[in-house]
Formats: sequence, C-alpha cells, structure tokens
Amino acid sequence: MVSMIRSASLLEFLFMVVVPLAIAALLVYAGLRARRRGALIVSTPKSNIGMADDGYREFEGTIEAVDGKPVTSPLTKSACVWFHAKVEESVGPRTNTKVARHWRVLNETTSRARFLIRDSTGACVVHPEDADVTPTDRSVWYGATVEPTDRNPLKVGPEVSPSPGFQNLAGPETRYRYSEERIYAGNTLLVLGKFKTGLAGGEKPSICRGSGDPPFILSTSPRDAQINLMAKRGVAAFGIAAVALAIAALIAWARLS
Repeated sequence: MVSMIRSASLLEFLFMVVVPLAIAALLVYAGLRARRRGALIVSTPKSNIGMADDGYREFEGTIEAVDGKPVTSPLTKSACVWFHAKVEESVGPRTNTKVARHWRVLNETTSRARFLIRDSTGACVVHPEDADVTPTDRSVWYGATVEPTDRNPLKVGPEVSPSPGFQNLAGPETRYRYSEERIYAGNTLLVLGKFKTGLAGGEKPSICRGSGDPPFILSTSPRDAQINLMAKRGVAAFGIAAVALAIAALIAWARLS
C-alpha cells in the first residue's frame, strides 16, 4: 500500500487525500447540524396548541389524518399520513462487490398531504413541506423490477440502520433498490415550526416551515428520545470524521515520509 501511494502520480495522490478530507468535512457538518437540532429542542419550551400565540413553537401531540382519510405510501402501500419513497437503479459493472456500482435515482417522492396534531387543549394543521423529518419507521430492500413485488419489507425505527444484511449484489434480483419512510395516524408527534392562528375561512391553526433560519422539525420520537438521538448522531458523525481524517493523514505521511 505504501509503495502504491509513493508511486502514484501527483493527481492520483491528491485525489486519495482530498476524498477522505471531503468526507470528513461533510460528516463534521452533519454532526454539528444534529447537535444544533438537539440544542434547539432543549431550548424551545413546549407549548399547548390551544393556548399558543403566533411564532416559532414546539408542540407534542397525537397525529390524526385529515377527515380520517390517510394517504397510501407508493412502495409498501401502507396507510399513513406522511411518506418519503425512492427507487434507484444500479449502474456500473455487476460484480460481487459494492464498490463496483453506484445507484441512480429513478423515482423519488415525498408526501405533501396535510395532517393534524392534537393535544389536550386543541389541534392544528401540519403542512409537512420541507420539514426535517424523523419518521416512525423506514425500510430499504432490493428487487429485480422497478415496481417492488415485496410490499412487506423489514421496518425499523430511526435509530436503527434499515439496510439489510450482506447480499450478492451481482444478481438481477438486486438491480433496483427501494427505500421508504413513513409516519402513521395515532403516532405521537414532536413538531417545531412557525405557528399561525386566525386564518381566513375559519381554518384550524397551522404549523409549517417559516421563512427564517429556525428549522421545521417533525419527529415521532418522544422529545427526550429525539434529543438523545441527535446527540448520538452527532457523536457518530464526529467519530467517523476522525477516522476519515486519520486516513488522509496516513496517506500524506506515506507519501512524504
């Protein structure tokens, strides 16, 4: 490995160093972002929906479908109130290794349907567009057709990787990768966003993404669990970033020593 690094051209050497540095930078950003999200939840007091004034607010309550009518997720056909679904196709040589291929997005869609959150004091309408969502559960699975034939894949929570175990990725049964996230009616929802009352036409108060910097957060993890999840994500991101930086340093040392 050392001899390969030393014999590489300058361009190849720079590529070997820049890639882990770029990965480390992205991970540091992700870690800082997760820590900021957790700190924001801690610093924003929880409000009662029926007593809240307009502004950036934090609510926790039970999700309801508007008029009792859920939406249907496109890949698992689950009855839910929100989903994010993606279908990807493998591109590149079909070998037994994961590094010989990459994934090209064919279809990606996110639910825009409104739903309700209700606490003991009232209810408001949630407009989920452009939200930072921690879903109830997620799935990632593979198949041979653009439309999945398996509508009941493994579902895991946000704290668990949804990726299935090792597979032979060279076969036609893994040509397509499907991923889907979902939120259901009846879940408890933590939401931070711009709250509005006094809407025209007697519409219920609503919460959505504002035009300023505070993020619009939707999470079906309880408040304390979401804070812990953000802390864990931050630690994990910083840890992997440290490994990437160490790799870049070792490559530079091997070249220059």
